[in-house]
Amino acid sequence: VVPVATRFNTDSITLKLRPTIGDAMWRYGFGIGFELGFQKDWDKLSIGGCYASRIWMQDYAAYEMDLVKHNLDLPQKLQVGLAWRVAPRWEVVADYKWTAWSETKLFGNKTIQNGLGWKDQSVYKLGVIWDVNDKWTLRAGTSFGKTPIQDDFVFANAISPALARVHFAAGFTYRINPNNELHLSYTHVLPESMTENGKGDIFSKLTKGTRTAYGEDSLTVQYTYKF
Repeated sequence: VVPVATRFNTDSITLKLRPTIGDAMWRYGFGIGFELGFQKDWDKLSIGGCYASRIWMQDYAAYEMDLVKHNLDLPQKLQVGLAWRVAPRWEVVADYKWTAWSETKLFGNKTIQNGLGWKDQSVYKLGVIWDVNDKWTLRAGTSFGKTPIQDDFVFANAISPALARVHFAAGFTYRINPNNELHLSYTHVLPESMTENGKGDIFSKLTKGTRTAYGEDSLTVQYTYKF
């Protein structure tokens, strides 16, 4: 079972060309879903998978009247992966993830229907793990997935463009002692851009030529304590 708690506020303009009734007041929403997974290990090969159900969310009171007219449900996801130990200290991993963005009204509906116009998305990942010794483990990998945003819904996604297609990542784990571990990773997302083609609904036609871009570099540091 996966419980979810969120909070939301905005004074965004609405389709009526005035600020939302919620007018930047904080509102809370709760949701629930479930996940199922499996893993099977052999001598040099492992396979695993996970299914995550749709997360059913509550409405945001005061905002559902004119801005967030659909529940902020999160879509179902399916993920499978393989790990192959090609040598005693080397492992190659591959992963596939599918997300059903189009099944939820917020993500899948057209802009005129208070949605973002997203399509379903597949993401492919490939990585390698090197256990240098008992203290150090190094990791590197890449992923590729087409953006869920369509060319005739670019304007609707201009504020938070999910344009990322190609990621590169590298990192390490350092085992200080049997109970303490330090982790560091760096991720680079190749810059991407899209331009509204004006071939969609009325919002697409009125905003033809709108261009949005996205790129990212992130550094993550984590610490693990084992009881």
